[in-house]
Amino acid sequence: MKGIGVQSITRDLSQSYDWFCRQVFYNSLHVADKFHIIKHLLDACQDVRVCYRQELLTDKRLKYEAFKKQKHARKQALKQKNQPFIAQKFTYEIILNYFVKGDTNAFAESVNGKIQRFIMTNQGTRDTEFFYFRLAKHFSSTSKWDLAKMG
Repeated sequence: MKGIGVQSITRDLSQSYDWFCRQVFYNSLHVADKFHIIKHLLDACQDVRVCYRQELLTDKRLKYEAFKKQKHARKQALKQKNQPFIAQKFTYEIILNYFVKGDTNAFAESVNGKIQRFIMTNQGTRDTEFFYFRLAKHFSSTSKWDLAKMG
């Protein structure tokens, strides 16, 4: 006598296990194991999530590639448009004028570097008005040495 006295069977969702239980315990109640049900649900959710994620990444990649193409096209168009300007503006005469007159923008570059260092050391200041006040106060006071250097 097969399966006498077995009222219920808790089992996984395997087809072979289902066939065996139906052959041996044909009068018993078959109950799917909660762990396996949850595992299959989570696997199904993961499959759907991966599918949507791949769609989003594909869409993002296509948009980025289109953006890169547009950026490259704009860059090429700007390069072609500015070619005469560059050739006209930066001739060797302008470069050689430095050796004739000796003027540079070194002082302006130096001040710019000092301002950048000042900003970096005071980064995170909460009171922006006070920061701008300190910046103006720090760089507005020029000594006689600075004025002599400028003139």
